[in-house]
Amino acid sequence: MASTLNREELEFVQAIEKYKKSNSKTFLSWTEVLSIVKELGYKKSELRKRKKTKA
Repeated sequence: MASTLNREELEFVQAIEKYKKSNSKTFLSWTEVLSIVKELGYKKSELRKRKKTKA
């Protein structure tokens, strides 16, 4: 069952594909994926950071 990607999902997939093409990669490590996600502007929320320091 195929579904339509929303704008954010499409941006993520395009960033992954661009990275794979420019680095001649078929599969990415989680470190590479995280770097792409951060490059797109994602970061931990302050609430999540506070919960982690209390644990």
